[in-house]
Amino acid sequence: MKEYSDLMAREYAIRNEQCEFIIKILTENDGRIIFTPDEEFEGDLGLHEIYPIISTLYGKHDNYNIAITDVYLNKSGDGFYVDGIDQETEEKKFQFPIYPEQYTDVLCFIGITLGLDE
Repeated sequence: MKEYSDLMAREYAIRNEQCEFIIKILTENDGRIIFTPDEEFEGDLGLHEIYPIISTLYGKHDNYNIAITDVYLNKSGDGFYVDGIDQETEEKKFQFPIYPEQYTDVLCFIGITLGLDE
């Protein structure tokens, strides 16, 4: 069906553009973007109220809902990782590889953190 193949082609193109933009913006920011919450938000608030983006990320043994704190380039500069706080345990977790279905979450994190949507 042509509609299906058109949609899939557009999705593939958008994901490639997202990846290229994320790598470009990370490169322009010394390879890393970090979100630091305001101290006024500390206390009884949940992670979803403190951190701008919570994403489901794939770990070695499980999937985690992670409040993204950092996005950074891998060593070769052709991909990126995310660090963040596990919503369930509130422990810091490191080096989640990012897959195309998560690009939008990373893009939103970058936009909010750098104020690109203002």
